[in-house]
Amino acid sequence: MNKKTLVIIAAVVILAAVGAIVFTQFPRKGSESGRGMGQENGGQEIGQSTAKPEAKLVALGSSLSRASNLSTKMQGENPEQSFSTGTEIDSVYTFLKSKEGNLTATNLAAPGANMEDILDRQLSRALSLNPKYITIDPAADIVSKNSIPQYRKDLNQILDRINPKTTIMIFTYPNFTKMRTANYSSCQENKVGVKLGNLSEKNILSFNQTIKEITKNRSNVILIDTYSLLGQGDVSDYDCLHVNLGAQKKIASEFIKMLSSEGR
Repeated sequence: MNKKTLVIIAAVVILAAVGAIVFTQFPRKGSESGRGMGQENGGQEIGQSTAKPEAKLVALGSSLSRASNLSTKMQGENPEQSFSTGTEIDSVYTFLKSKEGNLTATNLAAPGANMEDILDRQLSRALSLNPKYITIDPAADIVSKNSIPQYRKDLNQILDRINPKTTIMIFTYPNFTKMRTANYSSCQENKVGVKLGNLSEKNILSFNQTIKEITKNRSNVILIDTYSLLGQGDVSDYDCLHVNLGAQKKIASEFIKMLSSEGR
C-alpha cells in the first residue's frame, strides 16, 4: 500500500470520528435524547414542582378546640390533643394530612370564646388563609350569654361568609347534665366560674336544635351530635365541665368517619 493510499484512509477515519462527536453533542430536534435537554415525562419541565398545592385546616371556637382542662394532670390548653388540629392523637388533622399530603393546620380557637367572638375575632383571619377545611365547636354561649336569637344570628353569619367549597365540621353541645353526674368531687363545684344553671337539659336541647336548623340545608357542612355521643365517662375529672382526652378522640373519630363516608 503506497503513501497516498494511507493518507486517504487516515483522512476518512478522522472525518468519521469528528462526525460521531458532533452527532452526540447536538442530537436531532425531537430525538429521544433531546428530551433530556429540558423536557421529560410528556413535556414536564425539569425542576417544576409536581407536588399538590398546600391545603389548609383551620380550627375556630372555644376551649373545646384547644383541648382545655382535659384532666387534673392536663390542666390548661393542650392543643396537641385537640380533636381538630391535634398532632398527638388521631385527629381530623392527622387524618386529612394522610389523605392530602401537603396540609397545614392553624388553631385560632380561644378559651371562653362565644359565636360573636368567632365572628368578630377569628373568622377574618381564617378566611385570609383560604382554608379547604374548617372546624367549629359550639362555643361558650351556653354558659355565658345564653341568648339563642343572638347565637342563631352569629352562626348564620359565620357560615354565610365561608366559601361554600370549604368543608365545615361542627358539632352540638354534649349532654352536660348527664356528664356532670360523674363521680368526681369537681362535679359538686364550679371550678371555672361559668353559669352552670344554664346547663339544663331543656336549654342544651334548644341550642342544639338551633345548630341543626342552621346547618341542615348547607351541603358543605358535616354535623355530628355529641349530645348522644358523650356521657359520664367523657368529662374531665378536673372541672367536670370540659371533655376529657377520650372525648376528644371520640369527636375526632366521628368526623373522620363522616369524611371517609362522604369521600371528602
